[in-house]
Amino acid sequence: MLPQLNYIKSARMRRVSIVIGSSSEVTVRMPFGVSEDRARRFVESKKEWIEKMLLKMKRREKKQEGALELPKGNRADLKIYKAAALGLVENKIQEFNKFYGFKYKKITIRNTSSRWGSASKKGNLSFNYRIAMLPPELADYLVVHELCHLKEMNHSINFWALVAKSIPDYKKRRKELRRAQSV
Repeated sequence: MLPQLNYIKSARMRRVSIVIGSSSEVTVRMPFGVSEDRARRFVESKKEWIEKMLLKMKRREKKQEGALELPKGNRADLKIYKAAALGLVENKIQEFNKFYGFKYKKITIRNTSSRWGSASKKGNLSFNYRIAMLPPELADYLVVHELCHLKEMNHSINFWALVAKSIPDYKKRRKELRRAQSV
């Protein structure tokens, strides 16, 4: 069953459209020349899609309820976060690389929107500055993950076996990190 629908007429609209807001409110936008009856028929034809989208949003909200809240740094804070992240990453790489003994060239801290880290074939490691805001066990996982990419540049069984040598519960930590990323 569909929730309450809000119908809005606008001179800027060229056709009927359905907008689902963040609080699961459904708004039907339409040009002035379209009757509300015609808009209702359009909504009825899209009923399955609307219900699917509302369900998807509920699942996403439920998933995010237990997610970590990471602050988003502004430009003034970015330098501080980057410096803190660099110190943290350098210490953790030194700690974990005693076990692995992989060669790397340089470590960079970036402000990336969709990645926690990366490793290049040249041996460069890059991390998101937000690593400094993570709980230590997630930062450990992230550093080990990228460090292991120096040996295995993929996510093969061999790669995960390398990660598991230092982080046996890597699957749990990986899941937590994904939840933190979706916030």
